[in-house]
Amino acid sequence: MSAPAGFGVQKIEIKSVVQAAQAPELFTREGLESSAYYKYWRADGAAYKVRLNVYESVADLEQGWEKRFPSVSLATAEPMGDGYRGFVQRDKIAAASVDAVLIEVSASKQPDRLADFTRAYADYVEQVLASTP
Repeated sequence: MSAPAGFGVQKIEIKSVVQAAQAPELFTREGLESSAYYKYWRADGAAYKVRLNVYESVADLEQGWEKRFPSVSLATAEPMGDGYRGFVQRDKIAAASVDAVLIEVSASKQPDRLADFTRAYADYVEQVLASTP
């Protein structure tokens, strides 16, 4: 997955990519098709850590979202805004959803612009989904 432009990312590290066929007992139960984890490194040593969960349906995503981010845990979160379904919590973690894809971004060494990075990443995922037959 490419890094959104303008965030000083110099290196992309693929931490893991798992398809449903590799762990059917877990993925089928959760309604997942695949899961991936990427790390986007900046020159200053900070990083954006991105987890993508691709669900079989939007309904499965909704269940996964509630399981991962129970409403009570989001009491201090701010909405992503600008028409995005998601949140930012204390500039440490952000999440958004695009169709049946859950995007979770955390910050290492407090990189700035976490919400902006998450929005740009959501836009990128939306473009990928639109171009996929």
